[in-house]
Amino acid sequence: MMGATVRSLAIVGAAALISGILSRWIAKTITLSPQTQRSYPELQKRLNGWISVALKVARILVVAVAIMLLLSAWGLFDFWNWMHNGAGQKAVDVMIRIALILFFSAIGWTLLASLIENRLASDIHGRPLPGARARTLLTLFRNALAVIISTITVMILLSEVGVNIAPLLAGAGALGLAISFGAQTLVKDIITGIFIQF
Repeated sequence: MMGATVRSLAIVGAAALISGILSRWIAKTITLSPQTQRSYPELQKRLNGWISVALKVARILVVAVAIMLLLSAWGLFDFWNWMHNGAGQKAVDVMIRIALILFFSAIGWTLLASLIENRLASDIHGRPLPGARARTLLTLFRNALAVIISTITVMILLSEVGVNIAPLLAGAGALGLAISFGAQTLVKDIITGIFIQF
């Protein structure tokens, strides 16, 4: 009983310390240079958003691990056995893969969106500002990229957690084919506009 109490106090203390550190980091923000903010208007906001979400998830994981360790300390759950058996290892592997997928998706979206927003930003290098048509096309590209990256990320995540995405892919293919037949003129106009602008 005394040993379980001591371990519980140690676990709660460590979890509170780590959670407090993460909370302080969440409250902080990254500040980019004025020139970088002019070139990439949404980059600072986007980076702070990603970092805040990642730290909040890390804090939730710390609390979850602390709860499991507390249960293990009182003999209600064998945490270390769970970690070393198939179920625990599989859960950790899945979480790591999900974290990597979300990380690279966020990096890819941030880079691509920032490049497009740089073209839309106020001129600071003597480069002529894009015209109304170019701005429309660039905004369209940004929105299309958001949809594409989000869709691919969701599909990969569903596959990682064991969902069979083959029917979803088949349905998406059929829907895309139907839309393509109904939007041939729109697609042709967009492609024509791209060649005119670039």
